[in-house]
Amino acid sequence: MEEEHQNGKILLVDDSPATIEIVKTALEEEGYEVFVATSGDKGIKRAECTMPDLILLDVRMPGMDGFETCRRLKTNARTSAIPVIFMTGVTAIDSKVTGFEIGGVDYVTKPIEIGEVLARVKTHLSLQRLRTELEQKNASLEAANKTLEEFAYVVSHDLKAPLRGITQLAHWLVEDYADAFDQDG
Repeated sequence: MEEEHQNGKILLVDDSPATIEIVKTALEEEGYEVFVATSGDKGIKRAECTMPDLILLDVRMPGMDGFETCRRLKTNARTSAIPVIFMTGVTAIDSKVTGFEIGGVDYVTKPIEIGEVLARVKTHLSLQRLRTELEQKNASLEAANKTLEEFAYVVSHDLKAPLRGITQLAHWLVEDYADAFDQDG
């Protein structure tokens, strides 16, 4: 029987087998479905086909680094909304700033403290779920508002129709019988 993954799907993009094993095992023990890619190019392809709820992304990898990978993920309409947490040994403040400027939501430095990673993953998945719920509710409210505006237009139109008829009738009476009515008429 296949284990159910109810906590979400996570894509781990890292070229270090040791990091992959530690993080993947911990995430799976917490009930996450984990996909792995060992390079930026593979990570982008994996993200497009699995549509994870969150991406853990190393910065230093052969070929395309994590920053370029994140840039490409954020410019792709299919993957742009997926939160990216950088998980790397690069600790320089300018690298952290770059990570946030290109669309990362968090930055965890190696060596990995698995409790910290799990807490950050849980927090960002909760935020992502709340953001998605809010977007859905906004869309629902916009649809309800449009329906209400259409209803108000129809009601306004329908209420004005009898008044236009009365106004027109009064206008005809004035035109045709204005001289036949006295002050009391």
